[in-house]
This record gives sequence, C-alpha cells and structure tokens, in this order.
Amino acid sequence: MRFFCGLLLASLASACAIDTTEADDEDGEEVSLTESELSTSAKIEVVQFNPYYGGMYPKWAYTQPKPHSLPHTYETAETFSSLLRQRHPNAAVIGMEEIDNAGVAEEMRKRLGNGWRVHWYGGANQTGSAIYWRDDLVTFEKDLGKHAVNHFDQAHGGDAVMFGGALLAKRGGPRFGFFTGKLTPRTYDGHDDQEKDDEARRLMAWIKDVMSPYASSSRIIAVDQNDFYEGLAFNAFAKSFSTAHDATPTWKSPNTGKWHRYDYVWWDYDGGQKRTGGVVKEEVMGDSGSDHRSVIATVTLR
Repeated sequence: MRFFCGLLLASLASACAIDTTEADDEDGEEVSLTESELSTSAKIEVVQFNPYYGGMYPKWAYTQPKPHSLPHTYETAETFSSLLRQRHPNAAVIGMEEIDNAGVAEEMRKRLGNGWRVHWYGGANQTGSAIYWRDDLVTFEKDLGKHAVNHFDQAHGGDAVMFGGALLAKRGGPRFGFFTGKLTPRTYDGHDDQEKDDEARRLMAWIKDVMSPYASSSRIIAVDQNDFYEGLAFNAFAKSFSTAHDATPTWKSPNTGKWHRYDYVWWDYDGGQKRTGGVVKEEVMGDSGSDHRSVIATVTLR
C-alpha cells in the first residue's frame, strides 16, 4: 500500500467534471427488495481484491523493508487464485486494484485459470485496475471507459486516481454494470480526508452517467476505499448503494499493525430509488499474502 500526502483537487482531469449534485441529493427513503424479487432475480458471486501490486511478489512482501526489490514470483497471485478455486468455485467477476500495467494483469489472469478473461484500466501517470470475468459464466458487453476521481500531488508523481467500468451480462441472464478502482491513499494526518467524500461522489456521478442507457440494470462497485468503516467514503456510497455493513477488517497498516475495513462490494439494484437487501451473502477471505483480504459477495441482479 502506498501512502501519499496532499492532493491536487484543482488539477482534476476534465473527465471529472460531471456534476455531483444529484448524487448528494439521492438520500430518500430506502425500500428493501421483496421476497418475490429476491426469489426470482438472478444472483452472481463477485469479488473485491487488492493483491498488493498485482500479486507479483512473494507472500507478505509488504512486511519487508524493501518489498519492491523482491523477485517477481507471483506467489501472492498464485495463492489467491488457489484459495478462490477451493473456497469460491462459483466466483464470476473480480475487481482488482494496484494492477500497474496490462502485462501484470495478464499474469494474474493466467494464475486464475484458462476460463478467466481480463480488461485492464490504466495508462501513463494513472493508477491501474482490472476487471476479470469467467467466460463460461459472464459475457463482456461493453467497455464503459475509465474515470479519474482525484490526483496524487506532484511530489508523488501527480498520478490520476482512476476507476474502470464495464457492462457485463450473466450468461442466460441480465446485464449489469461493474466498476473497480481505489480511492486516494489516506494521509493519516487527520486533517485532509474530506477528499474521500468528494471522490465517492465523483465516482457515483460518473457511474450514473455511463449507466444512464441501462437504467434498469444493476450496478456493482468493487473498491479499495482507503478509508475506515463508516468513514466519509462509506457514508457517501451508502446514500445510493448498499453493502453488507460488516466491519470485518480487510487491510493491515504497515505503520501500526492494526487491521481496518478498507475493501467493499457495493450494490445498487438499478438506476432508480435506492433498494436494500440485494447483498445476500458476504465473506472476507484472507491468507493470500497481500496486505488486503478479499471480499466475496453474492448479489442480486435485476
């Protein structure tokens, strides 16, 4: 996990200029899915995972003094892939962060197995992420592009903090939007975390925009929030999306050794009023060797 201080909010790319007013206003009454909707709607198992720089290093590399000098064994990627096959053989879509280039994305795909496909989102001076899907369970319908929610400061390269999205479809079932990325790493100074709220709103406004032609389709966010449970990002996402509201920790701080809940699967039934009850099952899975644990959720598709 990389830590950066300071932000250049004023230097956001023009792609970030989507109006976020509506995202703030969507705070009306919540309506739970009915028993009929739950029993008749399709379900899909999805995963959120930050594998620590593509899973390219030996397990627990983040605990070492110079982790980036370690050999690229992909042991973490192999361990995660093996655990996923054993414990969640029906996992159909994965959102991953810290995937810095297409080559690293492909190395992870190889370890997941021949049935998996990948679409990488990133580029020069951009954070990288990837969407993986099981070709026998899901089809890739359309690339919805990528979107910057913030920038690191120039002292740390000025990289754009990017999210990527795709319109997918469960084979024989409905289409849905799937989005992944991570918010800007926390400053840990206690004075400059308001950007988490802003970043979440920018992301949701962009999702609303690109999903507008598919208003009756569900949308899912797999995200490393770099923010604590029920923090600013959590509360912003919760205005329009639902999650399991589980504080089970997913990230270990290399500075304090404490565990925190950073990783989430967020779900929205469609583009209308907020619905709840669609995350029917969730599990946090550790032991991969990353500084993050993965989140596996079964969600309802409209």
